[in-house]
Amino acid sequence: MKIFRKLEEGINPDVEITRFLTERAKFPNVPAFAGTLEYRSGKNTVVLALIQAAIPNEGDAWRFTLDSVGSYYERVLSRKADLNEIGSTQLIQELVGGIYPEKARLLGQRTGELHRALASETDDPAFAPEPFNAMAQRSVVQSMRASSRRAFELLRKKLDDLPEAFRAEAEEVLAAEKQILAQERRLLEQRSAAHKIRIHGDFHLGQALHTGRDFIFLDFEGEPRARSVNGS
Repeated sequence: MKIFRKLEEGINPDVEITRFLTERAKFPNVPAFAGTLEYRSGKNTVVLALIQAAIPNEGDAWRFTLDSVGSYYERVLSRKADLNEIGSTQLIQELVGGIYPEKARLLGQRTGELHRALASETDDPAFAPEPFNAMAQRSVVQSMRASSRRAFELLRKKLDDLPEAFRAEAEEVLAAEKQILAQERRLLEQRSAAHKIRIHGDFHLGQALHTGRDFIFLDFEGEPRARSVNGS
């Protein structure tokens, strides 16, 4: 049972998307929707908790990745004596192996399947893909340019604090500000036949449980500041 810390009236996206993936899309790689605990007052509804199937797991994909990286460096150290004999390139190729590359491929596959499931509904307006029209395109470009300007401004403020080895490179980036912003604006000249679909909203390795054999996606509420407290 997931108890939501930040309570809001109306549709809860974690409930809405998890229920859709479970009941409509039949997507198996989420903790199956089982129910909700709600507070109702007249026509107003507030979701207090989401009940889902419990998933036996070995931790999230971030922990699995850290453990894999740690194992890689242990293998490197154990073969350090071989470095001069067989060369660094061959040694790296030998040591990168293990199960992680295959697991990364599987995670990518499951991510693609998740988005196919989220795009599978055509009749429900809450999930039907929407054309990526000129207004949406302009909104994306404006958001990119605003983000870029904030990054340039922050870099200017921190320039004197950078190590000398990186300062010249940072100055080159700042000198290219107008060119970069102009390139972003060129995106308005392109027309796309793409569609917008529902997404996770806060998708990272910590949102994928590693079961040992597969990956399960969770926490579809999107906004990190609305993150919940988990219990059972």
